[in-house]
Amino acid sequence: MTTRIVAHGDYPVVSGTDGPVNNTSFDTDAAGKTYSITAVAHCAPGNASDLKREDIQQRQTGETLPGDEYVATED
Repeated sequence: MTTRIVAHGDYPVVSGTDGPVNNTSFDTDAAGKTYSITAVAHCAPGNASDLKREDIQQRQTGETLPGDEYVATED
């Protein structure tokens, strides 16, 4: 992925292109002093629910899928 950092005062904006997504942006000045991450991926043929179920089954068998380098845990 190719990244670009744009300085907007105290809060930089990080954008990314190429790789497995069309584009991404990471905003450090989102509402309430939080982070905002947006990503747009390429379309994949098929039913989204079926594809998600397949991903879950693959992960349950120990397979690592693209984007699994870091998966946040839910509290």
